[in-house]
Amino acid sequence: MTKKERKKAIKVGCKPINKGRSISSVHLNLQIENGGKHNDELGNTPGNGYQSIKKKKQSRKENLGLTEDGVSYHFDIWFHIGRFVVPESVRTFSLICHGCWNVTLTAQFWLSLYQRHVRSYEKLPSRLKPLDIDAGSGIRARVIRALFYVYLPLSTLQRDFTGSIIDRRCSVFWWEKEFNLKKSCFVWNYLFKFVDVSLNRKISQHYLLENSEKDNIVMKVKCPNYIHLDCKSCSNMVLTSFHDCMSSDMRYHKLKMVFNEERRDKKYVKEQGKLLIITPVIEYSIIPWWNPSYPHSVR
Repeated sequence: MTKKERKKAIKVGCKPINKGRSISSVHLNLQIENGGKHNDELGNTPGNGYQSIKKKKQSRKENLGLTEDGVSYHFDIWFHIGRFVVPESVRTFSLICHGCWNVTLTAQFWLSLYQRHVRSYEKLPSRLKPLDIDAGSGIRARVIRALFYVYLPLSTLQRDFTGSIIDRRCSVFWWEKEFNLKKSCFVWNYLFKFVDVSLNRKISQHYLLENSEKDNIVMKVKCPNYIHLDCKSCSNMVLTSFHDCMSSDMRYHKLKMVFNEERRDKKYVKEQGKLLIITPVIEYSIIPWWNPSYPHSVR
């Protein structure tokens, strides 16, 4: 019997055959196939020892709280760890596991962030002050807004926002007069509120996650004088093109905006849209809902 055949016979469960004994290949195959049966009769099934070891390992895993995906810790442990999470690391913490995500769905987690990192209340609106921060639904949105008012690491992120207003529907337009302290004169602000029509998300039923301004963006255009704009004809239309050019005197901006009727297939023909030109423009900015400059109440 060759060395390779001896190894094969041992794996199957039959006794190794001595080298001096001659045996045909047919007889060897029969002995290998019947090897398991002889062992079963003796009560020494090849899988019995492996199965017992496997059961011991499974019982140890159950005692230690181990699963196939790793260690499953109790919700209270993640809740206590959440007390040490800083505001800019909330997203990373919520992506660790399902338990961490459930922690971020509790009002205690967001109120703890508010109490630890919001120290001054002078800049906050009345709706974001301690007496009203936990009143009603939408606690998470109010805490996030309050943090962007007074928490420095988040306030620097306001300048890095690069949201796009293309393919958004203009839902509201209004203008307001503002006194510019630097130039000691009045300026006119034109504000466009855009709603994202590409998202077909269901309204959250969780009281903590309620936020009517989610996915909305406001574009603020500052002009040195009053400009008559026919924006009523552009209301509830989708912005399909936006260009920032220089004015003829090279002193201001010149904005060109094209609005089209909303289509389900999103195949817009810009030549068929309505062109809106705003000039002269001192500056313009895109404001998300969490920015302190976002107008949550239209005057």
